[in-house]
Amino acid sequence: GAAPAGKAASKKKGAKRPRQSASKAELAQRGSVLAKELQSSGVVRIDGALSAATADALRDFVDAERLRCEEEVEAGGRPSTDRFANLVLLSNRCDLLLPLQGPPLDAMQELLGEASALGSLLEEVVGREASFNELACLISEPGSKQQ
Repeated sequence: GAAPAGKAASKKKGAKRPRQSASKAELAQRGSVLAKELQSSGVVRIDGALSAATADALRDFVDAERLRCEEEVEAGGRPSTDRFANLVLLSNRCDLLLPLQGPPLDAMQELLGEASALGSLLEEVVGREASFNELACLISEPGSKQQ
């Protein structure tokens, strides 16, 4: 199934990785480095952006939502484009559109909220007036070609 970033955070059952808190100055300095990388490469990796508990809840939600949406589309209840975004490489891959409620919203609040690296990074790169268009989860199954 889907594996949102953060799942590997706890290697032992019940082990919790402590969340690191940073001052606004530290976040701003780190954000500037990340912003430069995002602008030049188009992608950055932020380890620990989600807590293990939030990542687990999101993964479970995505797995269940994918099954529910596939069944809904197969039964003729909705067109595929209402639940799945178009992909260039379709083989062994799906792009599941997610609702802005429940675990996806919880994850967005954790990712973009106060003292989050991603929230300050996006504010630095695209500004406060940027619009949010969709939330989706790209799910690659074994055998998928690299993008």
